[in-house]
Amino acid sequence: MSNQITITANPRFQEARPAGATADITATVRNPRTHQPVAGVQVDFKSSVPQVGFSHTRVTTDHQGIAHTTITYPATPGTGGSGTLPISASINGNGASVELILYSSALRPAYITNLAPGNIINDKSIAAGIQAIIYIPDSVLPGNIITLFWGSESVQRAYNGDNFPWIIDIAEVFDDADVLSNGNYLVFYSLSDNVGNTADAKPLEIKVRCSPAAVPTLLAPVVPTEHQGLVNISDTVADVNIIIPGDQPAIAVDDEYRLILVIKNPRGKTIRSTIVKEGKFEDAADIAIPVNLKELQGYDTASGQFFYEISKDEQKLVSFTTSVALAAY
Repeated sequence: MSNQITITANPRFQEARPAGATADITATVRNPRTHQPVAGVQVDFKSSVPQVGFSHTRVTTDHQGIAHTTITYPATPGTGGSGTLPISASINGNGASVELILYSSALRPAYITNLAPGNIINDKSIAAGIQAIIYIPDSVLPGNIITLFWGSESVQRAYNGDNFPWIIDIAEVFDDADVLSNGNYLVFYSLSDNVGNTADAKPLEIKVRCSPAAVPTLLAPVVPTEHQGLVNISDTVADVNIIIPGDQPAIAVDDEYRLILVIKNPRGKTIRSTIVKEGKFEDAADIAIPVNLKELQGYDTASGQFFYEISKDEQKLVSFTTSVALAAY
């Protein structure tokens, strides 16, 4: 079985500037069966951009299976003040690559809502909703194209003079499996002007770290029977009470609960997920939680799914779901 190779760059992102900036490139070679480093292997470094300078293009791995080289940037490889540099490392036909990104300091990075420290999206982030917000410089002209990249997915908008800042609801625009599955995602946007010049904003490395979906074991929350499975705006003026059944063997005093509402459009696509209320069980009684107008305002011919989570001793229990129809009348 052939040895495996990985490659990293430090720094991977740099502000675009005249030629001469450098980055350290590290390739690591390991035995795929034992995961131990392999010494004495020749590693070939190259780039599809011929003007890139390398301190060494062929390096032999040391006792830690590591081969180093330093690259020197040429004049900015892209246009409009930013671009990418692909760098590859290969051994006996196997290879790995990394893209170095030069970004424009004139562009403000995309702002991602509800991130945990370390640019992490966790369960609480998902429940609160993930949005990307893009602000553009005053110099941008109508007809310029702004493209948001989230991992391998993208969406774009043409500037028309008054349609920015651009607020993108990530769960609404993309399939959750493509952008919110556990993993790492490079998130940035590019700006293309009317003559084809392109500049990139500084990327963010977003890490999605969510708990595996738990199997429902708790009783579903209860919607009062008088609503007959329909919740409309007039109901919410006086508040609708969603009831978490309290007398359950798995629930104890001081257990923490979180009532969550997931709103889906008629096609079944999630358009919002929100935490309605968090708290603790003070006794074995049911908990009645009002759902007020602000939770449902702006939604019509949609479905709402209520469920709750219980946290105890680092364990999470999840309820079955109660579905209701949402209407604006």
